Amino acid sequence: MKLILEKNYLLVPAMSSGELEALVIKASKTVIPLKVAFPRDGKADFFASIPASILGKGEIELVGNLPESFTRNISQSDERYANVSPQRPHVHFSAENGWINDPNGLFFSDGIYHMYFQYNPFSSQWQNMSWGHATSRDLLHWQEEDIAMIPDEDGMIFSGSAYETDDSLDFFYTRASRLEEKDESFRFFSQRLAVSHDGGTTLEKKGDILGYQYADTRDPKVFRHEESDSYIMVLWTRGNEFGFYRSKDLVSWEKAGTVTLEGGWECPDLLRFGDRYALFTADGTYAMGYFDGYGFTKTGKEKKLYMTNLPYAAQSWSGLNDRVLMVPWLRSGQHGTHCGAMGFPTEIRTDGEKLLSFFAKELWMHAVPTDRICKEKPFVAVLKSGSVDIGGHRFEKLADGVAVDGILYAAGSNPGNIEILADGYILEARCTSGEINIALEGDMAKDFVKNGDIETFSID
Repeated sequence: MKLILEKNYLLVPAMSSGELEALVIKASKTVIPLKVAFPRDGKADFFASIPASILGKGEIELVGNLPESFTRNISQSDERYANVSPQRPHVHFSAENGWINDPNGLFFSDGIYHMYFQYNPFSSQWQNMSWGHATSRDLLHWQEEDIAMIPDEDGMIFSGSAYETDDSLDFFYTRASRLEEKDESFRFFSQRLAVSHDGGTTLEKKGDILGYQYADTRDPKVFRHEESDSYIMVLWTRGNEFGFYRSKDLVSWEKAGTVTLEGGWECPDLLRFGDRYALFTADGTYAMGYFDGYGFTKTGKEKKLYMTNLPYAAQSWSGLNDRVLMVPWLRSGQHGTHCGAMGFPTEIRTDGEKLLSFFAKELWMHAVPTDRICKEKPFVAVLKSGSVDIGGHRFEKLADGVAVDGILYAAGSNPGNIEILADGYILEARCTSGEINIALEGDMAKDFVKNGDIETFSID
């Protein structure tokens, strides 16, 4: 099938799920190999909006075993597809439609928080890893932007980070190819650079900056280390090993050292608190220690920030000099035509021995005391004593910690007040001492029951 793209977007029919088949989009700027589920009854669940900035205007060819129910629904538009999934949460970011996972390329500039993310715009299942993009001025209200990067003949676009210098806005990501190879020795992952000249709206791929290391080496997090006058890239290399690489120009990199974290695996981030650091990994496993620009020295045993399995693959924003602000992917199930959401941004602090987590202060800038909560809108319940039932889960303030559904957390501590953020099907809990980090899926159709001293706040 051939067509002439004259408008801003190619609208590709998409299904939430189904048997995957090959589709190749050949355009003037790129060739995009995909695996998609074709509509078979003439009706698509939603449409993927592929921008002309990626494809290039002019002739487009779609190649594959294309059913007529698919080809007749291909169209183009000057606006993105607007019929978004109605079951999305309000202040936890999710894609308008499709699958999301890891947050990527987080940076703050000119009053705007940028968040890129692993994205499949063609289905609510994992596949076709691209980078989506969203922006916010207050961390609560997010605007989904155009797709920033999409797979090409070199492979999928896996996770990475962003760093803004005086001269450029650079993005570092993993190019993942040959994923179908069962023999890991035939896979090929490399670290790549992309550059933006328009503030992060469009990203231009520049090619490899760090070639093959091990079969699945991935997830570059890049930052500046002034004391050693270098840029640092931390990577998950293999097993529970993480590597540190140095560069003077963000293009040429040399390996400087490695460290192992028992239980640590993929998506590393190195968080700085004065002269102390925390090496943080995907499932919340971390270690406190020191970093000298070449290697990381642990000063204690590995610990874990998350108390439930929903959050994963958190990353911190660059460009924030006075705070450490992170957001994880929440591995929630499919809701309508979207799957996955981001956690609410969390402020990370330390007492020197462990990490403490708090809801970002922006949450409270939009919190209004109320006695009448509306479960269709986000709200916060502050539990001072007793218990509260929210979304089918029971939160209890105990003398020696906090219990959720009968499981005791932060045992032996005085957590202070428990703050529970309810937003659609997502529940998150923090506390005033920073000792609690809990995320759950909930059912807001269940009764809301107070059995204690509780204050409620609506979130506008």
